[in-house]
Amino acid sequence: MSAIRLYLPAIAVGIVVAACGGSGSTITDSADSGGGAGVDSGGTDNDASGNADGTTGSDTGSGPDGTSPDGGSDSGFLGDSALTLDGNDGGGCPNVLGGYKPLVATGMGCGDFNSLAKQCVLPGPGSGSNACLVRFNSEQPMTIPAVNGPVNGIDIKTDGTFDNAALKLGTIARSGCVGSFNEGTQTMTVTCGGTGSSQSCTITMVRSSVTCP
Repeated sequence: MSAIRLYLPAIAVGIVVAACGGSGSTITDSADSGGGAGVDSGGTDNDASGNADGTTGSDTGSGPDGTSPDGGSDSGFLGDSALTLDGNDGGGCPNVLGGYKPLVATGMGCGDFNSLAKQCVLPGPGSGSNACLVRFNSEQPMTIPAVNGPVNGIDIKTDGTFDNAALKLGTIARSGCVGSFNEGTQTMTVTCGGTGSSQSCTITMVRSSVTCP
C-alpha cells in the first residue's frame, strides 16, 4: 500500500510538468501603430490617445497664420495685396485704393489745401482692364477739399510712383505733379513743384482704410 501512495504523487507531478512544457499558445501584444503605449483591451489595442490601431485621429485645430488663424483672411496689413492687372504697361502696381488720414502739407505753394478734408484714392474713370489707373478724390459739398484729380486718372507704376499729374490742391489747379507710394509705411507722397519755393508743395497722407470712408 505504501508503494501505491508514493506512485500517485509522482503521476500528479508528471501531469503538471506536461501542462507547463507543452505546445500551449503564447499571447503577445501587437505593435501599436498609433505612436503611444499599447493597451490590451480584449483584442483591440488602443494607443495613448484612445485611437484604435490603424486609425488616425482627426486634427480640428488650426495654427496661427500671421495675423489670422489658418483658413481665415489676412487683413491685418493693408498693403499685403497688389493690383496685378495693368492695361497700359502690363506690369503690376501696389494697391493704393482706400481712405487716407492724416494729411500733412509742407511748402508755401499748397494754396487753400484742407488737411481736415476727407481724402480717398479711387479707381480711375473707365479704368476697365487697367486696375492701376486711379484718381484722387476729396469732393465734398460746402467744404474746401484736399487733393482731387486727375480728371482722366493717372497710371500707378510698378514701383508705386506717378508723374505729370494735373491735380487740384484745395481749389488751386496744379500741373506736373509727381508722387510715390511707400507700401511699408502705407504713405502716399504728392509733390507739386514750381519755379520757386513759393510754388512748391509736398503733401503726405497715410492710408487708414482699404475702402473710402
